[in-house]
Amino acid sequence: MAFLLGTLTKSRVEFFNLFGRLARLLPNRNKIDHGHPFTRTAIVLLLSVDRFLLTLFPFLWRLCGTVVIVGTKPAAGCPA
Repeated sequence: MAFLLGTLTKSRVEFFNLFGRLARLLPNRNKIDHGHPFTRTAIVLLLSVDRFLLTLFPFLWRLCGTVVIVGTKPAAGCPA
């Protein structure tokens, strides 16, 4: 991960799926648009709780299951 961050000029790391991983226990979790309203509500609630807890307690990132790296590459001819 350090290698990827070193090649980008502006980068940030976002962590996801602290409790969102529990969605795998819900029926029809892959059909959120056409599934049961309870499933949709539960998934949105789990992901909202994730966002809230990770905002309040950033040290919980170590327990997350997914990381997304957002960045921009250097302009042509400019060193990183």
